[in-house]
Amino acid sequence: MYISPKFLSQTDLRNTVGPGKAIVRKTNRQIDQHIAWRVYERDEYRCRYCGNKAPLTVDHIDLWEDGGATMEQNLVASCRRCNKLRGRTPYGIWIGSADYAQVSGSLDPKVRQANQDLVQQLPRLQAQRVATVRSR
Repeated sequence: MYISPKFLSQTDLRNTVGPGKAIVRKTNRQIDQHIAWRVYERDEYRCRYCGNKAPLTVDHIDLWEDGGATMEQNLVASCRRCNKLRGRTPYGIWIGSADYAQVSGSLDPKVRQANQDLVQQLPRLQAQRVATVRSR
C-alpha cells in the first residue's frame, strides 16, 4: 500500500505493530487561541458561511492539509456544521457549490460578497504556504 509523503507529514506515528506495520493517526492541530479569538471578533462571532452563532471553529481558506498557513488572513470563523460540510473542498469550489448556496441563504449580502472576494486572495494565501505541516 502506498502512503503519500503529504499524508505522513500530517500524522503522528504511534505504535509500530510489526515489520512494515504501524498505527497511524492524523494529528490534531492546535491553533493559537489568540489568533482564533481575533478571527471570531473580526467575523462578529458568527459563522462566515451561514451566519449562525453556534459553537465556532476556525476554517482555513487555503486548506491546512495543503500547507495553508495558520494566520488571521487565512482563517474565517465557521460553525462546526459548516466546517465539516466544507471539509477538504477548495475554497473557490466551496463558494460556488450548492451546499454553500444552501447554507448561506440568510447571510447579509456584505458578508456573502466578502466571502466571494476571498477567492481573489487565494493566490496570495497559497504563496504563503508552509513547506511542512506540523501540528504543534
